[in-house]
Amino acid sequence: MAFSESPRGFLLVWALSAFFFQAVAGYWSSVITTVEEIYHLSSFQSGFLSSFQPLITLFASLPLVYFGRSVHRPRFLFVVTILTATGTFLHLIPHLISRPSFDELLIGIDDDGEKVYETCSRNRTDVTPSNGCDDVDGSSSGPDVVFFWLILGKIFSAGYCAVYPISVVYIDEGLEKRSTVLYIGMITSIYAVGFAGGYIIGAACLMVPLTPFAVPEGVDAGELPGAWWLGYLVISIIMMLTAIPYLLFPAVLPPPEESTEEKISLIIREDTEATSAGRGDIGVDTGEEFGTVGIPKTGEVDLCGSIKKFLETMGTIISNPVVILLGVSGGVLFFGTEANAVFSLLFVEEYFILPPEFVSIIAGLNCFISFVAGQLAGAYFIRRQNLNRLQCAIFSLCGIVLFCIGGTLLIFVRCPDEGNNVIHGYVDVDHSQAYLSDCSVSCGCSDVFEPVCAFGETYTSPCLAGWQGSAYSNDVQVFYNCSCVVADPAISSTGESQAILGPCGEECSHWILYGVIQIFSSFMLSAASNAPIVIILRSVTKMEQELTFSFMHIMFQVIGMIPGPIVFGWIIDQACILTSVQSCPGGGKNCLFYDRMKLRYLFSGTISAVFWLSSIGSALLVWVIWRRDGRKGELSSDAD
Repeated sequence: MAFSESPRGFLLVWALSAFFFQAVAGYWSSVITTVEEIYHLSSFQSGFLSSFQPLITLFASLPLVYFGRSVHRPRFLFVVTILTATGTFLHLIPHLISRPSFDELLIGIDDDGEKVYETCSRNRTDVTPSNGCDDVDGSSSGPDVVFFWLILGKIFSAGYCAVYPISVVYIDEGLEKRSTVLYIGMITSIYAVGFAGGYIIGAACLMVPLTPFAVPEGVDAGELPGAWWLGYLVISIIMMLTAIPYLLFPAVLPPPEESTEEKISLIIREDTEATSAGRGDIGVDTGEEFGTVGIPKTGEVDLCGSIKKFLETMGTIISNPVVILLGVSGGVLFFGTEANAVFSLLFVEEYFILPPEFVSIIAGLNCFISFVAGQLAGAYFIRRQNLNRLQCAIFSLCGIVLFCIGGTLLIFVRCPDEGNNVIHGYVDVDHSQAYLSDCSVSCGCSDVFEPVCAFGETYTSPCLAGWQGSAYSNDVQVFYNCSCVVADPAISSTGESQAILGPCGEECSHWILYGVIQIFSSFMLSAASNAPIVIILRSVTKMEQELTFSFMHIMFQVIGMIPGPIVFGWIIDQACILTSVQSCPGGGKNCLFYDRMKLRYLFSGTISAVFWLSSIGSALLVWVIWRRDGRKGELSSDAD
């Protein structure tokens, strides 16, 4: 069979475009903290940006799927992929037209008279840009510009929501039924690989300075923010190239050669469906009036008939309790997983005090090991055991419960020094008042955030610690005779007050245990994630499958993917102790210093509660299918 007419060929093309589409999501999670710092966004604002694309696809998915299945599907996929690539390119426009000049990155002059630039490291120095909101050409570099172009890019990319349901049904037409779940497992693994690839691409780009060909003289490139925009440029170009092979495929893949046993089964099924149709059973479509792509077989376009058929099909889907339970439980699960995908890197970076590039690499490897291996293992197990609908529901429930147990264990992974949250200087979250000790009130200290640590307490700058001299010890700057610091006799035998550059807290090695637990729990969830797809394929008729997948995707968006990042962005902001100031119109405030203990309880605890709530829906699904199929778990369909 020719490449352009084989399911394997289509799977390869679909996998290439899916990889880079999902890489965009992973890449955004990787560079989100850098974008927050450069454009002064809060976690709530970045969470809103993460939720905007699901919000757009909420309204676009059903019309796109219904239109896409009525035309030449591979050509439709070509157009959608090109538009998605264009939307990806638009993400980098804020950098091209309004990137911060080095005068904007210049935060101020420190107490030694040296220039201080904004960086993305743990010891960054973030305050109001010295020259306001405009760069040298007068264009705004505030959050409004970022919001406009990123939202426009997500609008262009909204069409990709139709790719999965259309491609699943398209490739299913050319496969033996037992092979469908294996192919779905492979493509879902590619989505996971793409997300991991986005992390790796993000780590590589963050190692490049923001403006790689225009680094100021005398400034170390490593002191500047990373090139967050570079990955969008690379991914958009490659994605456009992956769209071209779609044009080689026919409107419908040739059907597979069926075995004698499959032919007998098909004859029996068709006879049963015809009998059911004669009784007027709901949910059965013999395909006489409409073809497999949802249009009249005569080739005439009957708009009123199509709308009527669409509404009837949607009514059947909505009245199916299996579909509703899958949508609700999956939506609640997505509420947590989507928020975790967006903010887990920020949590690990801030709580375990790790550099963002390293966190991105670890997250990419974690995603690759757990999700890819889990998807393939789960698909192989379902195909090998030939699980029926009830068995798939039980398998899914077991995976989710084990995943919840792992998420609960993460709450108790803590660092010994997480309680070092005392900070002197600007201590209120709104940064509206400066609390200066008597020992430094007359020193004329600037508002530069250059944290130093003294006996477990962080000061916003050496000046606010009342330093009177400094020296280097083992390449670490130490400030001596700090008049605002009370020496701890248990730590300082000489009673001398001193502070070390950087906030209190050291890199916590417990991130290894955190990563191991996360890999195990993610593996179990990934292995079980193929089961709901099999349940849907065995619970609705052929004519309903594409719209059912699209309808469930809408439920996932409404319940989980849209509100999840927004709610968790707000939750993370509640753990913030100190924020920066942004005086630009529409400006936000990114967090400079977190209460790490509060961050752990709020982030890990809330996500764990959401996951357990999802498991309740999965348990109800098992009960409903058991009641409908019988205790023996007979292989049946709601349409039969």
